[in-house]
Amino acid sequence: MAIEVRFGRYQLLHRIAQGGMAEVYLAQQTGPAGFSKRLVIKKIHPHLAHNEEFVGMFLDEARVAAQLNHPNIAQIYELGEDEGQYYIAMEFIDGWNLRQVNKKLRRVGLRIPAELAARIAAEVCAGLDYAHRFKDPSGRNLRIVHRDISPQNIMISRDGVVKVIDFGIAKAATNQQLTQGNVLKGKFSYMSPEQAAGKKLDRRSDIFSLGVVLFEMLMGEKPFRVPGPIGKRRSDNTELLRRITRCDFRLPEPGEVPDLLREVVRQTITLHRQDRLQTARAMRDMLEDAVERMPGPGSARQLARFIAQAMGDQPLEGVQVSASLPSLEPSQSKDNDPQATQIVPVTGATASTGGQSLDAPTQILGGDRDIPTRIRVSNRPEPSFAETTIPHSRVGGIGVAPVVITMVAGSLLGLLLAYLTL
Repeated sequence: MAIEVRFGRYQLLHRIAQGGMAEVYLAQQTGPAGFSKRLVIKKIHPHLAHNEEFVGMFLDEARVAAQLNHPNIAQIYELGEDEGQYYIAMEFIDGWNLRQVNKKLRRVGLRIPAELAARIAAEVCAGLDYAHRFKDPSGRNLRIVHRDISPQNIMISRDGVVKVIDFGIAKAATNQQLTQGNVLKGKFSYMSPEQAAGKKLDRRSDIFSLGVVLFEMLMGEKPFRVPGPIGKRRSDNTELLRRITRCDFRLPEPGEVPDLLREVVRQTITLHRQDRLQTARAMRDMLEDAVERMPGPGSARQLARFIAQAMGDQPLEGVQVSASLPSLEPSQSKDNDPQATQIVPVTGATASTGGQSLDAPTQILGGDRDIPTRIRVSNRPEPSFAETTIPHSRVGGIGVAPVVITMVAGSLLGLLLAYLTL
């Protein structure tokens, strides 16, 4: 919603989002000599300004997040108050949240490539590990737990930088406004079993939630779900929480996702926290190892390019098909959006290449559900005609042209010897 409103020393440009506690605006700060800076203003709803509980939670968020300074965590600049309204001024991230990316890809039947899903999760791990281990100036570990790791709170910039946002319900040792008993805060689908059960949380709850986020990127669906729209009836949420507290989900079968990523899922989405990976650093190590072993680079540059293409800033081009594990499936949607990516079937002959990626980039990628396919952004240009001629082809490391000349020469020599013996 576009607006032009002065708020303290900021100009609110338009509203980005709103929730039950606060509104979020894109804002601009100006100063002398043409100084101008874009940032985000999060301000508490006016009707909650006198609610001590909400104000306390809001101030807790600022106290916790303002101390954190890490490349994978959105930076807090200021906690302020204007005419009785508290606000937080924070870093503006020019990009999209992961929920927007997942939603856009599902519309066209695609998923995030496995190596890029691992890269996103690894960067979130880096931010979480920093927050989990953060100590105040006196050296006391604040034992910060985010408690709301979900696609909505993972931002991906146009440059491929991944940042965790919204520590609004984070728990820290210094919190003055503690959570009320028997009140669940967070998004049900991404809660850990102990969070869904209302138990005391530690950093391993965030690890579980990130495992759920990774599962959704890899499989294109949430591990815990109830058929039909969620949250429309109280019974839906009750059943969803029951499945979470029992950790009732289907682990991907071998071959559905890369083996190392399947192992990450297995060691994060567990009923008992002692059976999980115990730290975000350990999870990040596994994810980095998986990225190194996969054919795609999984770099920030490749992530930036893919996100720009997926979100419509650029056409989906330079995409390759390879006969490895699935990251994409054909669209079953009847969406007629002219801006949506069309899915082109891939036959067995084109998908199976003996483990080698096809060199020619294809604009669109799809495939029969029985044929494993994946997407990988390639920077290699399409080969020109000259690159496909015999002198530039090679077989077993030997130029084809010399082989042909040798064969012809041998045949002529054989004919000459046969003639001389007559």
